[in-house]
Amino acid sequence: MCLRNYIPRSLGRFLLPLLVLSFGGCTAWAGTNAWTKQSEGLGPGAVHALAIDMATPGTLYAGTTYILASVDGSSPTLFGGGVFKSTDGGAAWTATKLTNTSVSALAINPLMPANLHAGAWRGVSKSMDSGMTWATVGMPAAPQVAALAIDPAVPDTLYVGTYRNGVLKSVDGGTKWNAANSGLTHMDVRALAIDPSVPNILYAGTSEGGVLKSVDGGTKWAAVNTGLMPMDVPALAIDPSAPNTIYAGTGGDGIFKSTDGGATWVAVNAGLPMTPTGKYNHVYTLAINPATPTTLYAGTNFDGVFKSTDSGMTWTNIGLAGNPVLALAIKPTTQAIVYAGTLHGVFRYDEASIPVPAVSDSDRIFNYLEAIYPQYLLPAKTASATSPEYYYRYYSGTNAYLATVRGMVYYLGPASGNSIHLVGTQADLLGAAAKAGF
Repeated sequence: MCLRNYIPRSLGRFLLPLLVLSFGGCTAWAGTNAWTKQSEGLGPGAVHALAIDMATPGTLYAGTTYILASVDGSSPTLFGGGVFKSTDGGAAWTATKLTNTSVSALAINPLMPANLHAGAWRGVSKSMDSGMTWATVGMPAAPQVAALAIDPAVPDTLYVGTYRNGVLKSVDGGTKWNAANSGLTHMDVRALAIDPSVPNILYAGTSEGGVLKSVDGGTKWAAVNTGLMPMDVPALAIDPSAPNTIYAGTGGDGIFKSTDGGATWVAVNAGLPMTPTGKYNHVYTLAINPATPTTLYAGTNFDGVFKSTDSGMTWTNIGLAGNPVLALAIKPTTQAIVYAGTLHGVFRYDEASIPVPAVSDSDRIFNYLEAIYPQYLLPAKTASATSPEYYYRYYSGTNAYLATVRGMVYYLGPASGNSIHLVGTQADLLGAAAKAGF
């Protein structure tokens, strides 16, 4: 992956010639050293769903898609697909008896973790023995399942979000299902989230219809899109410590946040890169660390995983760029272990193993310049270090950048007519910053 892919596109057209002259070539995926691939035993398909048994957090399940391929010119055969299980924190995986199907959603009974459900392209399957055996549950029309949600207080109550068939509900652990679509204006339901404190409150993310809410266990739905607009919402997450706070990941419009139960939404995209068309990369999945709910993660279709430690106000890329991230699961500790299901298997990110970076020379210079030129360098700010010699900060309040490139410090923003302005040498500015106490 080339260095140019990590430069904001609005900045790249100005600084890219300098960077090419300075570094040339390409580098590995940003942040890959923070992630460990853990796909031994997994089939060849993409990992669309992950679930952790919270009673024994070393036990994980992965829902994968199958591929159709021919070997030595023979007729096409199904390879992979189904549910895989790991009992050692993802180091090794074994196939369960649910195979040769594309699994897009998983849900574990929180009171009886041996019971789990898998949503696939042709309905839902259930296991009552930790994945050793599976049975297909009766569903009308064998719908293509996109999302599963389970009532944390009454786990026999389940909800399924489907493509074209809306929401289905079961109150007997999946034996019987009924449509729960009254008021649902879009039948492609891509995400479901249940309020953990009041499980009768549900949210549905739809394809092109934004977010809908039910306050009576799916009996009736109403759109809650003020500030959100009708758009594609493939990801939802609820803050377990403040359930009126909901996050919505969208298909090209970034991430939105509501703090009033979905009544109003605001965009929280500081730090998320934009595409050349002025859109954001698709956010396929969102996950909140229940041990520290101000920390959340977003998986995207091209730019990898982003992390926020301030409830979504700012985001930082933590790696896997270029690898579509389709699912996230968190082992909830203060320093979380995050699992990412991707097009290329499962990856693990262990926060405890990530060193806390020291304040760099570039940081000291930028902090100093912010203090003496606050009118030009307004927050919020995001930073990206792609090499020891190249570093930048973006200030969304004034749409400006500071960057250090090969010992020189540059400014780009309205104060320079949106042209590159040389502020000074890194050595001179570092000396001035030190004298000022930075």
